[in-house]
Amino acid sequence: MLQDPFDSSEVDQDRRVRFPVAHANFDPLLGPYLVTLDLARRHDSDLLERSVEWAWAGWTMEQLQRMRGQSVCGWITCAVSANDLARHWAASCYLHRWNGLDTLLRFHDPGVREWLWPMLDAQQRHTLLGPAQSIWAIGRQHSLLVQERSPEDLTAIASAPSMMRLQLRADQWSGVSDFANVHAAWLQLCSQDSLWADRLAMQAGWPQRTFHSLQHASRYGLHDARCRTLFAKHALEIGSDFHLAPLLSPVWLKTAEGVPYGRALEDLIHDRPDLLAGIFRKGL
Repeated sequence: MLQDPFDSSEVDQDRRVRFPVAHANFDPLLGPYLVTLDLARRHDSDLLERSVEWAWAGWTMEQLQRMRGQSVCGWITCAVSANDLARHWAASCYLHRWNGLDTLLRFHDPGVREWLWPMLDAQQRHTLLGPAQSIWAIGRQHSLLVQERSPEDLTAIASAPSMMRLQLRADQWSGVSDFANVHAAWLQLCSQDSLWADRLAMQAGWPQRTFHSLQHASRYGLHDARCRTLFAKHALEIGSDFHLAPLLSPVWLKTAEGVPYGRALEDLIHDRPDLLAGIFRKGL
C-alpha cells in the first residue's frame, strides 16, 4: 500500500501479516499486509468500519487525483490463517517472468483486480483465490466487487489439471500492461466531467472494449504510454472503433513511422488532440 490508513497504535505490527515474496527488490515492509479481524471484538469491528470508509473514499476524484494508490485492498473470507494465505500468494501469484523480466502482478490492488478477474479463466481464478473463499472490495464506480468461485468455475476446475502457480497468457499480459493507461484515460475524462463516471458505469464491458481497441493501437505503432493513454481516452469518448474512421488513416501512416500519436493528430486536425471527440460529434 502506498498510504497506510492505520498507525501502529491501531494495528500492532505483530498483527500485520506481510507477504514473503522471494525477490531482492521486494521489501515486505513496503507492500500490502493482512490483518485478521475478530468482529466479536469492538476494536476489530471499528477497524472494519474504518476500512470500509477508507476504501470508499479511495475512489473519490479528490483522492484519485492525488495518485497515492488504494489504501484498503479489500476484505477476505478464508478458512486458513492469514499466514497461510500470505504464503500462498507470495509463492504462487505475485512474481512472474514476462518479456525476460521479473514482474510483480499487483493483484492486491482492487483497481487491478477489478479488471484482471474477468480476464482469467476458471483455473486461474481458482489459483488466485487459493485458500481464500472470496475477496470483497470497492470498485471504480463505488460498486461492491465480490470475487469468488462460481458454480461454473467449480465444474470447470473439477475436470481440469491443477495449476500450482498462477500463469497468464500473452494476451492477458497485453491487457494487464494497459491497465495503467486505461485507468489514466478514465481518470482524465472523469476529472474533466464528473458525469463520465456515471456514463461509463452504465456501459457494461467498457474496460474490455477499450483493451481490445488498444490491440489496434499496437498495430498502428503506438507503444509509448502517453500515446496509448490518449488512444484509450479517444476510445472511451468516441467509441472503441473510432480508429477505423477514414479521417484518421493519415494518422496511422505517420504513427507507423514512429511519429507520436498526439503530434500526428495535431498535424491532421490543426488543433489539440483532446478536441478529436468534438470533431467526431460534428460529423466527419
